Amino acid sequence: MAPTEDKYAAPKTTAKTKTKKKKKKKKKQASEPKPANATAESNNKATLKSVAVKPSGPTRAASSSLVAPVTESAPQPLQDGVAAGFYGLLLETKRVETLCRSLSLLPRHVARLRQLFDHEDALQSRAITVDEFLSIIHEDKRALSTGIFAYVGLDAAPKRLSFDDFVLCVVTLASLSRRELLHYAFSLFDRDASGIMDARELQEFCGNLKNRGFYFGKNVAVAQKKLTDGDRRRGRPHAYGADGLVDLDDLVDGDAHFPAAFYPIVQLQRNVQQATLGETFWARVLHRRAAVETIVHYMRLHDGHLPPLSLREQLRAWGGTLVFLATGGRLCNGATHALRKLAVNKFAEEERVRHEAEQQAKAAALAAALQEEENQETETQEAAK
Repeated sequence: MAPTEDKYAAPKTTAKTKTKKKKKKKKKQASEPKPANATAESNNKATLKSVAVKPSGPTRAASSSLVAPVTESAPQPLQDGVAAGFYGLLLETKRVETLCRSLSLLPRHVARLRQLFDHEDALQSRAITVDEFLSIIHEDKRALSTGIFAYVGLDAAPKRLSFDDFVLCVVTLASLSRRELLHYAFSLFDRDASGIMDARELQEFCGNLKNRGFYFGKNVAVAQKKLTDGDRRRGRPHAYGADGLVDLDDLVDGDAHFPAAFYPIVQLQRNVQQATLGETFWARVLHRRAAVETIVHYMRLHDGHLPPLSLREQLRAWGGTLVFLATGGRLCNGATHALRKLAVNKFAEEERVRHEAEQQAKAAALAAALQEEENQETETQEAAK
């Protein structure tokens, strides 16, 4: 029986013909002269291909879907100011992301702040005005409420606020301790940044201790008198050696003795807390922050060593371990571990900043010494002439 032909097989002659045509075409292209820019284009393509790097982890989440090609000659953007992506695409700047992470804010907390921001941003312009910002926190336009912009490093009178600016302002204001809150108010009226308020600045400060709901005029007047008279009775010397001068410690003492007079400052913080994530949430944040600061203070005094665990903390740690093992890792009471981790991160950041400051100081001293040596050589040469 004769072998049957496969009707789906391609003819061999056709395949050979196509191969010969391809070889002739390649020879023709090789013999033709190439334009001058062809080599450059191919090199540029190779360079772009070799430079392209796939982002990993959080960086990939923060990256946009449109990525501009990076060439060797193009300046690289400063990665210091770009968020790492812990909160997805909600935050853009590293500073705000670091602030939120230091207070253990979760992505759902930042998402809640985004909802408040978007609700006020009716035009979806990705920015709000100062009046819209004050509307969110239920505050009037006054020095105590608008001073937060300069306090966190923004323009004193910004036209528009981005979401990162909004988060920076409300999170900072809501998480200040009592002393830090008084320092915030103090710094607004210490115009010359001398650390001391004179009689005029103190009068302006007391005049701003009012808002829509509460104004303890009599208490403020009594507190103002006691602040200045108390210094004279105690004989506390000030930098200017004059009467009627008040520093931050005086303000803290006045708050302890006349809390009603300073209530508008506290109410400003409470308004921000209630308008954002609630007073209960921020109370936990402040408690956790105080605990972290206690650990960091110990580490500063003991060369970075963590304080020993108390018996109660050890029992909690053992209990957390048992819960972790019993539930197969689904549940874990790691409050102590989380606090110590936050403290270690904060201490490490402080050490990094201190080390950078020392390096900058050394570099500046070296540059000054070299400049002085160069000036001396120049003077010697001129004298020799």
